[in-house]
Amino acid sequence: MLKPGLVPAEKLFVAMLALGVMSCSSSSTDGPSSAAASGSAAKGPTARPLAPPPVTRPVADPNPLGLPARTLDVQNGSKAFVVPEPMLRGARPGSSMILRSATIVGKEGENLVVDGRDGPDYPLHPGYVIPLVPAKRIRPNQPVIAEWAQTLRHGIARRYLKDKVVVRFTDTPDKSDRTLDLSQVMPATDGFHPGNYAALRQGSELEHVLLVSPVKGEAKDAPEWLVIGYAGAARVVRTDALLGVPISYEPKVGTVALVEHLGKMREGIIKELDRPGLMTVKFDRAGRSVQTGWGMVMPLVVSK
Repeated sequence: MLKPGLVPAEKLFVAMLALGVMSCSSSSTDGPSSAAASGSAAKGPTARPLAPPPVTRPVADPNPLGLPARTLDVQNGSKAFVVPEPMLRGARPGSSMILRSATIVGKEGENLVVDGRDGPDYPLHPGYVIPLVPAKRIRPNQPVIAEWAQTLRHGIARRYLKDKVVVRFTDTPDKSDRTLDLSQVMPATDGFHPGNYAALRQGSELEHVLLVSPVKGEAKDAPEWLVIGYAGAARVVRTDALLGVPISYEPKVGTVALVEHLGKMREGIIKELDRPGLMTVKFDRAGRSVQTGWGMVMPLVVSK
């Protein structure tokens, strides 16, 4: 039997034990989350990783083929057909190049500065540029060089439609007429001029090429030309290896002529005419007839 005087002490002891159990239970339940909350509060908001610095791509060589100095009188804001900046990177003779429409925005030494459109402006040697010089008036049925789908094309001016000109293209798969602004069209003239076609002697074959710019001289007396051939192959060739393809040619039905086919000038028979500028040609052992036009057809030549 417990002594009567000890009862209050036992009650106090039991009460203290109960309070201790409650305190331990509370610490074991809330401790980790409280600690985590405390740690988060100490650290503050979660820091985002720093973005990497922007990568600056080096400017492409404005003259990858090493063309000699050339001067072009081109005003800022004028249109021209130029080699795009990505095609300058790592280019060498035979590399693929095209000419697209762009705006000249300045000069940098002997180079022109081209509006990059989808990227930064870039310097370009004038040898890779054909200025688009529109005329105030184009004659009906006149051969022209024109901008279509941002590329250089050849055709015939058919008629005027208000303040625009209707052009029939001769070097596109679709020969339909297109309505263009006068600022997109310039007249073509026969001879060795930038933008005209020529035939390049390659052994016993003739390759169809586009004249881009004279090298080491002007168009009338340059000993070499920068040309673009089939599939965009760009290279410098000797002028004496070139034959001019006429900008207009009116053969009769039944005439055997040289006609561009897969980059080569091949003999074909003129089967039909669709004046001005278009004709249907049949090649020997080359399947069905094809429709082609001025700039792609020339008279037979004597092989050297």
